[in-house]
Amino acid sequence: MIIYLLTFLWSSFAPTAHDFKMSVCEINYVQEREAFEVRFYIFQDDLKETLYGDPLAAQLEEAAVRTYILEHVEIQLNGRQMALDYSGIKERSDQVQVIFFSKTYKLEELRNVLVINDLLLDKFKKQTNMVYLSIPGHNRLTKILNLASNEGRFDL
Repeated sequence: MIIYLLTFLWSSFAPTAHDFKMSVCEINYVQEREAFEVRFYIFQDDLKETLYGDPLAAQLEEAAVRTYILEHVEIQLNGRQMALDYSGIKERSDQVQVIFFSKTYKLEELRNVLVINDLLLDKFKKQTNMVYLSIPGHNRLTKILNLASNEGRFDL
C-alpha cells in the first residue's frame, strides 16, 4: 500500500527535481519466523544524490545501499540494538526497496521499540522518514521522523 502511495506522489514530480522528500520504514513481526522483517522504501534519485552526489547516477551499488542504511538506522528492542541481516534490494520504477530481517525474537518479551532514523537527512533538510510498526495484537503504529526529531519510541 505504501509503495502505491509513494508511486502516486512521485508521479506528480519531475524525476530529478522533486520537492517531496520521504522514505518509509516498515517494521513487521513475522510470527512464522519469530523475527522482524524491516523494509525501506526510498526514492532512487534521492538515494543516488546522497550516495554519489548525482541523482542521475547510472546504478545503485547494493553494498553501498546496505551500508548506508545500516549506518543511518538503528532499531532497539527493549533498549538493546537489533541486529539486521540484509535480505535483498529491489528496484521498481523510481523507488528502491531494501529488505532486512532480525534474528529470532520472542514476541511476548517485547516491551518497547526505539527507532533512530536519519536517512537522507544529511542531504535533504526537509526529508520525512515515516516509520510503521506492525505487531500481532496491536494496531499498526506510526511515527513521523525528520531533522527536528529523528527518534521514535513505541511502547507496547
